[in-house]
Amino acid sequence: MKNLLLISNVSAKNEQLVEYAAKFCKHYGCKLHILHFSEHSAPILVSSSKYYKDFNIKHDNEQLKKLSQKITKITTGILERSFIQIKIEKGNEDKILKSFIHENFIDLILIGNSDLNKQADIPNHKNVLINIINTPLIVIPAYHIFKPLAKFNFLTTHTKNDFENIKKLNHLYTHPNLVLTHLLSKDLTEIEKIKVNKWIAFLKEKYADRIEYETLRISLKDYIQNQNFASSDKYGALVFSTNKRNFWSRIFDPSTTLRFLCMVEIPSIIFKIDEPIT
Repeated sequence: MKNLLLISNVSAKNEQLVEYAAKFCKHYGCKLHILHFSEHSAPILVSSSKYYKDFNIKHDNEQLKKLSQKITKITTGILERSFIQIKIEKGNEDKILKSFIHENFIDLILIGNSDLNKQADIPNHKNVLINIINTPLIVIPAYHIFKPLAKFNFLTTHTKNDFENIKKLNHLYTHPNLVLTHLLSKDLTEIEKIKVNKWIAFLKEKYADRIEYETLRISLKDYIQNQNFASSDKYGALVFSTNKRNFWSRIFDPSTTLRFLCMVEIPSIIFKIDEPIT
């Protein structure tokens, strides 16, 4: 993992999240990119807000200056300035975000779970982050103290997409320990059991002793509540997959992912997958 993105219009007022992002990047040796969408400026790129004066850059939006100063104040002593990039852009948010992610090889977008429910400067930012952008999200609960993520709980349905996302997780975090949890809503048929056993055996052969597997007869809501009330941090993060939905399916079959994310009290990593063509 080399590049983490925080969108200031959504999350920069969240001081705890900015501090978490700085500590995250410090630990994993990655660069913190902070992108701000502005209606009042031409594109500006600086390595840190302290260089505004050095480059004699005059910006007509005092709020942006204060925001940059605030980020610098929070990250000072945590993350070296060479690992922070602040970019201010003007234009269509969807296009800018897609281009920025591509050009800067962004691995993860960081957001607070409280930021999912609030209004932001970006119109319909939840839809943009969940349904339009492919880049995985890491969602951090309020007042969460940074700890290295050592063990992940991947909620699986034994699909090819899950397998691909487990590969991506191994790319993001070197040699992570994974517990794969399947939440049962009904008993598996004998044929389904054979397929699942082959799927698990293949994963265990590939990732050796870093894979555990369990099945539980419990709803997702109850499972998350149990994790929230656990006496100790059993996992560093939960891992979900969610379908990206087109316009019509979002209206008639809205995703429950956001509702569950707002309940989770440990970090969550969200992989987005396109809906299968039927």
